[in-house]
Amino acid sequence: MLARVTTLEDLRPRPRALPTVVRRGDVGAATWFALVRDGVVRPVWGDVAVVADLPPSPALRGASLVDEMPHGGVVGRGSAAWVHTGGAPPPKVDVLVASGRRRASPSARRTSAEATLTPSDVELVGGLRVTTVQRTGTDVARFVAPARARRLLVDLVAAGFDPHAALRELDTLRGRRGVRQARALLHSLDDASGADDGLLGGLRPGDAVHVEHALDLADGGEHGREVRRLGHLEHEPRQRDPVA
Repeated sequence: MLARVTTLEDLRPRPRALPTVVRRGDVGAATWFALVRDGVVRPVWGDVAVVADLPPSPALRGASLVDEMPHGGVVGRGSAAWVHTGGAPPPKVDVLVASGRRRASPSARRTSAEATLTPSDVELVGGLRVTTVQRTGTDVARFVAPARARRLLVDLVAAGFDPHAALRELDTLRGRRGVRQARALLHSLDDASGADDGLLGGLRPGDAVHVEHALDLADGGEHGREVRRLGHLEHEPRQRDPVA
């Protein structure tokens, strides 16, 4: 049965709604490149993009990694830091699996490691299981190379990571892998936080502007570089990871 037409508006073609997350495999290579070229979508990670006019957010970054997650896996370490704070996308996804369980099958797009996680260590972000900001910061301090870890930790502090709470947690992990490195890194953050020109410039957990709600380095824009630098570390002498 034909629908009843009552106004001219009923005759107009209905625009097709574009999904928030667009995968290259779902639309085909030609359509994918056309959408990216025309600025309709913005690549976020790998072959996953989001509608270009949506502001970057942890939820969108989390949604872009869902396809890479094996059953029971949790995104952690540097990849979780990216989900929470933005910045340059990780080349591979860091996947954590419960200790004693079989690790995820090998993939060119992810790495896996065993970890002991409690329910309070994990949250859902964009439908993705991710370590919380606090657990992420502690793991970054333990397992990520110091130079990169230091940069990630500064951004995680802006997102709510508490170095003092992390140091107390490390007291229960004496002798385990990465604890000495983590303590040194976290103490260096704390020592620098009281100086105007220090690493944190007086920053305390949650004090900095949450830049990713308006701009994201992964977006590649000039203003993203400016706002992120001013919002976090205006006087910081180091260079950040290259913008994707």
